[in-house]
Amino acid sequence: MRKIYYLFIIITFTVLSSCYEKIEVDLQDDEEYTLIVEGGITDEADKAHQITLKTSKAYYDTSGAPVISGAHITLTDGKKEYLLSENEPGVYETDPEEFTGKPGNTYILNITLPNGDKYKATEYMDEVVHIDSANWIYEYFDIADEYFYKILYYGPEPKGFGDHYYWNLYINNKLYNDTLRETTIADDALVDGNYIFDFEIYWLTEKDIKEDTSEIIVEIRSTSENYYDFHYQTLYQSVYRGGMFDPPPANIRTTNVIPVGHDKYAFGYFTASAVNSCSFMLIKNQKRQRKPFNYSKIAGL
Repeated sequence: MRKIYYLFIIITFTVLSSCYEKIEVDLQDDEEYTLIVEGGITDEADKAHQITLKTSKAYYDTSGAPVISGAHITLTDGKKEYLLSENEPGVYETDPEEFTGKPGNTYILNITLPNGDKYKATEYMDEVVHIDSANWIYEYFDIADEYFYKILYYGPEPKGFGDHYYWNLYINNKLYNDTLRETTIADDALVDGNYIFDFEIYWLTEKDIKEDTSEIIVEIRSTSENYYDFHYQTLYQSVYRGGMFDPPPANIRTTNVIPVGHDKYAFGYFTASAVNSCSFMLIKNQKRQRKPFNYSKIAGL
């Protein structure tokens, strides 16, 4: 019986280790491609908020995504309509003197492409929490055999489930997390109504900190549950792949950009966020330990 069991293991291993076959996939390069919408608005004043229009491309085309120029884009808060200007090909901006987002408003983005196709995106701008402070420690991580600068976040989280946030990090005024993979995003499922302290939002390596003294800006933005889902679904279809149990690739359907009067699907997302930030100076290679937390903050004292 034991010999049969061993034989079964050997046969199974042989089958699993030899099931490789090269498959040539005939991908059709259609003349018509899919609209991609990127960008959004915030409650930051004196700022031109950007929307970028691009199209998808052939699977084996390694060039950049083609931009869409000549579109007509407007933004409305239900009371007033704002026209976006195309200041560079494919990039459409609000007028800094006319438009500033306001938390509590629902915004509708209307897009008319040069070929007449219309799309609409709707997003609610939620309030954002207050940042008490941000700090850093320089600690050794055994597994990586390396020191890291751990950026720590401190601030309250209001009662009521359903809040979603993401954090931007700037090092000497340059955005660090310029991809979805590098961006920290979270909901309040585990921290609702509690004070958040020592939350490690980013780990920086020696290569990330090039100056002896660097200005670090920590920015928190409110976002919607729908964008939270879009963020992770995009990662699941792009970055978090490579295992033998991966599901088949699929288009990401969690988008707020919908076609109007036709059925041509669009990719991307139109965001609306309230913003809060703070800054501090980081000194390179300075070893620091975590400071004891003042629990009077939780009691509101």
